[in-house]
Amino acid sequence: MSASGAACARATALIAAGRYPEAREAAKAALEAEGPDPALFLALARAHLAEDEDDHDDEAERVFRRALDAFPDDLDLLAGYAELCLRSDPLDRPGRHRRGPVLLERLRELAPDSPQLRRADASTSTDVLAATAGRGPSAARVQRHDVVHALTSAASPEAAGEEVRRQVARAPYDRRLAVLDASLDALGRPGRAPLRRLVLRRPEYVFVVQLVVAALVIARFAVEGFPVWIPFTVAVIADLPLLALGLLLRGARARGGERMSGAVDGERTPGEADGEQAPGSVDGEPAAAEPYLPEVPRRSRRELVLVGAGAAVLLGAGVTTGTLAYAEYTAYPRYEAVAPDSFRGMARMDVGGVPEGAGFGSSSGRVETSFNAVYTGGSGDGSGLSVTASIGDFHDATVALVEESGALLASTPGVTPLGDGWMADAGAYGGWMRCDRYTEDLAGTPKAVCFWTDRGSMGVVTFMASEAMTDAEVEQLARMTRQTELRPVS
Repeated sequence: MSASGAACARATALIAAGRYPEAREAAKAALEAEGPDPALFLALARAHLAEDEDDHDDEAERVFRRALDAFPDDLDLLAGYAELCLRSDPLDRPGRHRRGPVLLERLRELAPDSPQLRRADASTSTDVLAATAGRGPSAARVQRHDVVHALTSAASPEAAGEEVRRQVARAPYDRRLAVLDASLDALGRPGRAPLRRLVLRRPEYVFVVQLVVAALVIARFAVEGFPVWIPFTVAVIADLPLLALGLLLRGARARGGERMSGAVDGERTPGEADGEQAPGSVDGEPAAAEPYLPEVPRRSRRELVLVGAGAAVLLGAGVTTGTLAYAEYTAYPRYEAVAPDSFRGMARMDVGGVPEGAGFGSSSGRVETSFNAVYTGGSGDGSGLSVTASIGDFHDATVALVEESGALLASTPGVTPLGDGWMADAGAYGGWMRCDRYTEDLAGTPKAVCFWTDRGSMGVVTFMASEAMTDAEVEQLARMTRQTELRPVS
C-alpha cells in the first residue's frame, strides 16, 4: 500500500473515531509530504464537514475547489462538493447552493450511472435535506438502536455478541461497532437479563410507568385517606431500572470509545496475535469499515404511538389533578344558622343585627350571612351567653386567625385577661378553636371567650365562667354552642 493510501486510510479511521482535528492533521501532513492526491483531499474535506460548523464548511469548500483545480474530473471530489453545495442554505450561502446543480450536471456527463452521481443526486431529496437541517440522533439513541437490532437479529445474546466481535475484528476503529461490542458485553453478564428485556421494551415500560403513576395521582382524590407520597415513591422506584440501564450503557459508550481509539492508534485489538496484522488492515493501517450496522431510523410508529399515549396520559392526569386539587382547595363546609329561641334553659333575646366589629370573617373570605344571639335568664357559670358568627366561604382560613384572638382580647377596652389562653378541641365541626378567660372591669364578672374558625364559618362565644368552671367545661360549652347555633348543609 502506498504512503498516501495508508495516510488516507488512517485519516478515514480517525474521522470514524470522531477525532476530526487529528484526521485533518494527518491528511495535511500527507499532502505536504506526498503531494496532491484526490483521496487525501477528500479525507481532509470530510474531516472539516464532520465538525458540522459554518467555518469548517467554508474550509471544506476551499479544499474541494483546490482539489478540483488539480483533479477536475475526479468523481468522488465532484460528488462530495455537490453534496456540500446542495445541502447548504440557499439564503445563507446562495452562491454555494447554486453551484450544486452545475456539479451534478458535470457528474452526469462524466459518469451517468455512477454511484457517486446517485449519492449526490440523493442530496436534493426533501428527506435528506430535512435530516441534515436538524441534529442527528444522539449517541445514546444510536447505541440503544444498535443494541436492540443486534439482540433481535440473533438467536441469543451470546450469538449477538459473537457476531459483533467478528465485525469488530474486521473494523476495529469503527466507533459504533466498538460501543455495541462493549454494550453487549455489559448486558450479557450474569444477572442482567432484566436489563436486556428493558432495553428491548423501554418505550412500553415507560408508558406503563406513566399510566400507573397517573392512576395513583388521581387515586389520591378518589380514595379517602390515600397517602400523597405513594405516587412519587412508585415513580422513583420505577425509575431506578432506567437509571441503572442508562449508567450501564453510558459506561459501555466510554469503554467502546477508548477501545476504538486504541485501535486507531495502532494498539493490538482483541483476537490479534503478537506480530500478526489486524484483520481488515493493510500494511498495518486500518482499512475503511464496511457498513455493518444499519442506519438509525426516525422513531418507529410503535414508539410514536407510545410516546403520544404517554404524553396524553400525563397531560390528562395533570389536568385532572389540577382540577381536583383546585376544587379541594376551594371547597368549604356549608352551614345554616339555627339560633334556637332557647338554649340550656335560657331565652334568646332579640338584639338586632350584628354589632360593628363583632365578627371577624369579612377580611378572611366571603361572608354569606352573619348573626348575633344573646341568651339570658340563667345564673352562674354558662349564663349570660352570647354568640356572634359568620357563615360563608373561608377556604383560606388558617389556625392563625384564632391564635390572633388573644391579642384581640388584650386590646379590647374594659376587660382584663386572666392569664394566657389555650388552644381547644374544635369538636365535630373541625377547624380550630382558642379560649381565654377575662374579667369585666366595671362589674368584675369573670367570663370566658372562645373563638373558632373553619373553612365555612367563624365566630366567638362569651359566657360567665368562674374559677370553679374548669377549662374542659369551658371548651365543652363553646363546642355545644357552636354545634347548636349552626347546622351542616349537605
